Amino acid sequence: MSQPELPDPIPGEPEIHPDERTVVPLAIEDWLTVIVMGLLALITFANVLVRYFTSQSFAGRRSSPCS
Repeated sequence: MSQPELPDPIPGEPEIHPDERTVVPLAIEDWLTVIVMGLLALITFANVLVRYFTSQSFAGRRSSPCS
């Protein structure tokens, strides 16, 4: 299967080759997402352990739709 032809390069623009691998470092938002998701996982795991050993949760009281 042949590759589509690329348009002629614009003078002054760097040439783009389809075989080149583009490496983009993680942005600050991506790192913050990783950190926040990790913290949420740790908090959830800690809540499971607290409920298992003490029969209580971090939330304390559960809300019910009838009250």
